[in-house]
Amino acid sequence: MKILKSMTVFTMLVFLNSAIALASSFPKTLHFCFADWKPYEFCEGDEVKGVNVEIVEAVARALGIKIRWTAYPWPRCIKMAKRGEVDGLMSLYRSTEREGFFYFPDENVNLDESVFITYPGSGLIFDGALQSITGMDVLVARENSYGKLFDEAINFNRITAPHQNNVVLMIASKRYKLGIGSRGRFENLIKARGLADKIIIMDPPYMINTYFAFTQNKGASYKALADEFSKVLTVFKTTEEYKQILEKYGFASQ
Repeated sequence: MKILKSMTVFTMLVFLNSAIALASSFPKTLHFCFADWKPYEFCEGDEVKGVNVEIVEAVARALGIKIRWTAYPWPRCIKMAKRGEVDGLMSLYRSTEREGFFYFPDENVNLDESVFITYPGSGLIFDGALQSITGMDVLVARENSYGKLFDEAINFNRITAPHQNNVVLMIASKRYKLGIGSRGRFENLIKARGLADKIIIMDPPYMINTYFAFTQNKGASYKALADEFSKVLTVFKTTEEYKQILEKYGFASQ
């Protein structure tokens, strides 16, 4: 990736100072786990690509750190990070439960367009506020979080399904009326299974901040690492390179 040509003197100093501060106190290489989630992070042959991959690598490079990527199913990534078998993971939503195991940068890496789904004729309406689904049972995928606001809401019931695929299939079969998940994942499955006439993707979408996070298993120094990544990420978001990465993967509107 090219050098950040558009950086101001102030931006360059922030990057340089952070890199110097970390040079002697943190690992030179960090091992990150991720689940294939195109276009955020995914494998293409032997390469790891994605909008979040490029953003995190740019921030890490500014700090003199290299990222080593490993792709596994998401539940395994969560377990490995909790145990300290990897240094960090992405992309994930931030929740109170997860803050007990992971150090989150304050700055989010991206936004995820989650959506509610139902079946034709259900009569359900989502107006963008969680209050509009009061009293409902909502299917969610196991090991998934949908941010603090959703996870801590008490006006609806969460029903756990093994995977986002199960959420779609259980709604299509009318076992439940309402489910939530990533728009991209849902759209791909609906197309692959020929379920376009059995599933309604409800608008507006439910936008959630996504993060990368560091394991707490390796000690408090990783909290300082998360703080440094957050500072540099905040500055990086003001650069032309950040804008170009978003545009490359179709996130120009953000």
